[in-house]
Amino acid sequence: MSRGYHVAKLIANDQIIKTIDVSIPTDKWVYYAKEKINGSLPKYISPTKYKNGNLQLTKEDLANSLIDVEKTNEYVMMYFPSKFENSSDNFILKCRVKVNAVKNDVCPSLMCEVFCQRYFMYFQSKPKGCSNEINAQFGDTAFHGKTADLSALAMDVNDWQDIEFTVINKKVSIKINNREKFTTQYTISAGLITGLGFMSKGLAEVDFVSLKTPDGKDIYSNDFEKE
Repeated sequence: MSRGYHVAKLIANDQIIKTIDVSIPTDKWVYYAKEKINGSLPKYISPTKYKNGNLQLTKEDLANSLIDVEKTNEYVMMYFPSKFENSSDNFILKCRVKVNAVKNDVCPSLMCEVFCQRYFMYFQSKPKGCSNEINAQFGDTAFHGKTADLSALAMDVNDWQDIEFTVINKKVSIKINNREKFTTQYTISAGLITGLGFMSKGLAEVDFVSLKTPDGKDIYSNDFEKE
């Protein structure tokens, strides 16, 4: 079982007898590449340290970890603490992030996710010409760019972007560079916050992360100045 928060199921005669919550924490940022084909397994990456005060991977890190950059990989940065106690229905996530190209790609992508016990809490962004490939999910409410207009979430992910992802009482707001781009709401809670992640087609670089409750209590923050 991979690191993170999972729901294990005990099945007998094709029926679920019992479900068990299983948490495998990282307590630090962990990185891997996963090829975009069914059945592929994550290949973990070991960078030496934070670089230039940012959380990031480099092509050198990929080479040292024997990652084949010619494959269509998704690159993942994730953090799962051993203790979690804050609701996914009320948080404010702020970060400054961009994606550095690994190879020529007309649709580089960035996904910001707040990992939760149940359901998903994330949104993707891609350049405007690729907005029909953008997806998002907040609790029990999912959006797909082929059936919903998510073009407001499109941005140049190869340039620095300031992102604010807010959920208050199941009402969602996403701001990009201080402009509100998307709002929605959902019905069924995703449970407690269990971690953070950035998934990208290309290598994400993060200047800082700040995750707080709406009343200003720190859940997690890091400016990546030290290892």
